[in-house]
Amino acid sequence: MNKKILCYLSTLTLSLPLTLWAEQENSVQTQKASEDNGDVIVVTGSRRTGKSITETTSPIDVISNEEISSFASDDIKDVLQALSPSFNVALYPSQDGSTFVRPPTLRGLPGGKVLVLVNGKRIHRSALVTLSGSDGVRGSQAVDMGQLPAASIERIEVLRDGAAAQYGSDAIAGVINVILKDKAGGNFSVRHRQYYEGETSESISTNYGFNIGETGFLNLSLQYNDSEETSRGVQRPDAARGAQAGLPIDSLVQTWGSPNRESTRFVYNGNFEIGEKTEFYYFGNASKTEQDGGFFWRRPPNVPNEDFTDVLSPASPYRRSAIQDLSDADLQVIANEWGTTVEALRNWDLSTIFPGGFTPRFFGEVSDLSFFSGMRGELENGLNWDVSISTGENEIDYELMNTVNPSLGPLTPFRFKPGSLRQQESKFNADFSYPWETNAFASPINVAFGFEYKEEEYEIGLGDLASYQVGPFNDRPVGSNGFPGFGPNAVGKFNRDNTALYLDLETDITNDFILGFAVRFENYSDFGSTSDAKVSSRYQVNETFAVRGAVSTGFRAPTLGQQFTTNTATNAGTGVPVVEGLFPSTNPISLALGGKQLAPEESENISLGLVIEPNNNLTMTLDYYRIDISDRLALTSTFDVTDDLRALLTPEEQTSVSNIDGVRFFANAFDSITSGIEAVTSYNLGLDNGDDMKFILSLSHNKTEIDQDSILLVPPSGDPTSPNLNPILALNDIQNIENGPPQNRGSFTVNYKTGALTLTARARYFGEWIVGSNTPGNETWYGTKTFFDLGMNYQLSEDYSIAFGLQNAGDQYPSKLPNAASAEVGQSAGDCCGRLYSSSAPYNYNGGSYYLNFKANFK
Repeated sequence: MNKKILCYLSTLTLSLPLTLWAEQENSVQTQKASEDNGDVIVVTGSRRTGKSITETTSPIDVISNEEISSFASDDIKDVLQALSPSFNVALYPSQDGSTFVRPPTLRGLPGGKVLVLVNGKRIHRSALVTLSGSDGVRGSQAVDMGQLPAASIERIEVLRDGAAAQYGSDAIAGVINVILKDKAGGNFSVRHRQYYEGETSESISTNYGFNIGETGFLNLSLQYNDSEETSRGVQRPDAARGAQAGLPIDSLVQTWGSPNRESTRFVYNGNFEIGEKTEFYYFGNASKTEQDGGFFWRRPPNVPNEDFTDVLSPASPYRRSAIQDLSDADLQVIANEWGTTVEALRNWDLSTIFPGGFTPRFFGEVSDLSFFSGMRGELENGLNWDVSISTGENEIDYELMNTVNPSLGPLTPFRFKPGSLRQQESKFNADFSYPWETNAFASPINVAFGFEYKEEEYEIGLGDLASYQVGPFNDRPVGSNGFPGFGPNAVGKFNRDNTALYLDLETDITNDFILGFAVRFENYSDFGSTSDAKVSSRYQVNETFAVRGAVSTGFRAPTLGQQFTTNTATNAGTGVPVVEGLFPSTNPISLALGGKQLAPEESENISLGLVIEPNNNLTMTLDYYRIDISDRLALTSTFDVTDDLRALLTPEEQTSVSNIDGVRFFANAFDSITSGIEAVTSYNLGLDNGDDMKFILSLSHNKTEIDQDSILLVPPSGDPTSPNLNPILALNDIQNIENGPPQNRGSFTVNYKTGALTLTARARYFGEWIVGSNTPGNETWYGTKTFFDLGMNYQLSEDYSIAFGLQNAGDQYPSKLPNAASAEVGQSAGDCCGRLYSSSAPYNYNGGSYYLNFKANFK
């Protein structure tokens, strides 16, 4: 990663002399924000410029830099959750890669169905395919927006509407466009945050923009963050009983919370004019994030059960092996093969190494790079053009410590590198727009058209040998315990490309009626061709009231990660580690269970909204939407690995599942309908004394329903050849998809400014949510929660300010697990392992925190 960043920054440095050389006039900045009568002009959702958020045909949230910087978290996903009514992100403790790259949702749909842009350009996905976490996000491969520092962002525009016909695949739920800062001047900020429970985080950021010559500019942002691990659980009762029995067990063997995290993030954004109406622009990012957290605790090797009724029993899956029954002659053959001794094999006993059990420690280093450059301008005939190239890469390197490969016995190391994941994308875009003058309508027809070519590569990197090796104790678990490494059968590089053509028309039919039409054709090298269309409109009924709406189709191809990922992980939801394997849908194991070649998802979006503006101070919007998705991609429920299944496999395939208890794969599992209503009200109250007060109320109701008749039917895992077919999703998975995310969300913000003092108060509301069960009627419902945030900013002088705030001021937590009360006194462990709150909780459960921020502005 260090070499990559060095090379990357060197490229930027070499470009600066060219930038300094350019000294022309009147820079053309088509992405730059402007204001019209105080309304921010948005650039998302339409290729016609000059529209404010209330003049667009689809609902758009605009989150300003001031709102972003006033939030305690340095992760913009947390900011979006608080300020956009349909965006959500949760905390995923002990969930493998999902702990490090938290997957979001928009309008109740996973982040893989959300297109993310930076300065209007598509940015690359994360390398992580989400294999754990709640059912609402599981299986998604989304953009990791957390890699962009808040200090670099001018504003964020969230288009809450299907836009695949405008922007391409992934834009089924909506589009998030991050607009980078492009102004001269800058600031330096230092922030300290501390949870009520004591854990701290420190953040230092700086942003500086300066003009280059007469026509160019360059804006640079750098942010560093260091956050301590949080823990919101209690001691596992089985560990407490082991300590009482005299075993050397730590005070808290397993944590539930956020991981340790240290990150450095850099962003640049610049341009310069190279002709009277032509400019060259460039922007990109480089970031590195190192994180680590604990896995599930492994009970002491010499303890047969969680009750610790017989602490001296030799029975344990980690202690000894059937190899102990072999003769010395047989052991000598093995010792010669593995370079050890008969005595070492005979006497190996993990209880002498981990007499108090062990908790594997999982590390993830996330590297993220992107580079965008292009030229844009306007011809004499009024044709606007924009030609660009870009490349981006996200890579995750895993490391595992304080664990073993049990099958290696005395040969096992205690530190492993299980492998890496990498997603790389390169794009070429040519975009054009032309205001076609006509007397038939009230405005010119804005004709936009363009071409896109994209190449992408997904790579699974080989782990070190010990992380996946089958050792002489091959009746014991194989691979680095907790996260077995990627072996030769799992790794590889997978590629595809796609091309796209689009046409986008928009005009004012009359002064009150806007009509837009978009059509897009795409061809994928692995899935063939598709065409999508969108019709949108807005009608101004009178000075106060307007109606808007859109109808569109969408298309989303399975990602390379969803097609080719092979993974083995340990699931210990009941407290007993269970090894689960994920295989491609075309793997023989998956085929035996009903898997097949993945197909694209297709969607139909309908939206209808009202815009009410009685006066200049009050704005109200109300929007209904419905998103029908057919052939929706999902991870299947877990199938047991039975003898009947193994009998269908070749010897090599049987080896790949020899130590696996369950199997999953991706499938076009079902059709779904997601519908909802979103309401946003904004009121500016101008006070007589010159003070300002603003109220913002956002409400969202969202519901997803699975078409029961569409659920894919497959043979039971106990008999893959059986003619009796079962749903590919278990009942609890269906319940969690439909009711896991809260159907009702809301926020109410009051902002008051008087002189140098600004005060902010916010209430964030989450409705009921569910954890499903495979026993009908046994699901668990969790109640509503409201979180309160308070903030104060005081301008010490023109250049210096100080801010203080409380995030979750009332120290609210999710409703506890049904038997958490007994867990807190050591009688049980909630539903598992010292956990007091469900891992499916749709919001952060670290509790309240306060922050202090000092900011210095400079010109």
